[in-house]
Amino acid sequence: GITLRLQERFDEAEQATRAAIDCYARRFGPDDNNIGICLGNLSTVQQEQGRLDEAEASLRRALELLRLRHGEQ
Repeated sequence: GITLRLQERFDEAEQATRAAIDCYARRFGPDDNNIGICLGNLSTVQQEQGRLDEAEASLRRALELLRLRHGEQ
């Protein structure tokens, strides 16, 4: 997803990132740390497309998952 985002292929980047999220969720559960990382990447894609409400929601969920894993810092 990151490479596609850097190439400004935002729709493909979003699809790839969502596929990665689904894969991690199936393999490791919905609270996996990697999902938090992917959601941060998804947020960036959404932000670059001007979808700020969606970007904020993705980033908030990413932060929630990363805090579960690493604690409040």
